[in-house]
Amino acid sequence: MLSLHLTGKIPFNEVYCHSLIRDSEGRKMSKSLGNVIDPIDIMQGITLEELNTKLKLGNLDPKELKTAEKYQKTSFPQGIPECGADALRMALVGYTTGGGDIAFDVSVIHGYREFTIFIAGSGLICYRTLLQQDLPGHQVCSRSSRLRLQASLFRHKVWQGVITGALDLAQAFGCFQEDQRAS
Repeated sequence: MLSLHLTGKIPFNEVYCHSLIRDSEGRKMSKSLGNVIDPIDIMQGITLEELNTKLKLGNLDPKELKTAEKYQKTSFPQGIPECGADALRMALVGYTTGGGDIAFDVSVIHGYREFTIFIAGSGLICYRTLLQQDLPGHQVCSRSSRLRLQASLFRHKVWQGVITGALDLAQAFGCFQEDQRAS
């Protein structure tokens, strides 16, 4: 309201509310509790020792430090496995299915990593199959030109299918309504 008083303008036209993010034990994720996970650690993986070192660099209360170290030991005894950016994105989309709290669990993200590897492998099989066939209705050209054309067509079709499939999945899980998809 101070902004409205000082500038005469409303500071925000739209306000978005999101769910509360909790760790796998149900505690609210908070820097002051020491249970926040760096997204880069999820994408690239990190050992338990490196997690503990990062924890000690902060300014946690000694009591909270012990609780956070215990949480890390129970939740990540081997550290956090490398999951990749695509798996993290898919998990975050999957978590946005309603107004309830999000129980953020790295094992779920690791499961999405296996799914993305499956999708990539399927795409590779399709790509190799496509390279062995001439495109119908196109003049046969040099091998390098044909490969560039096929690779370009393949990338377009795969991304079109991936985006459509992801949107269909998100809608099936109730992430958004049909009228939101068009915008």
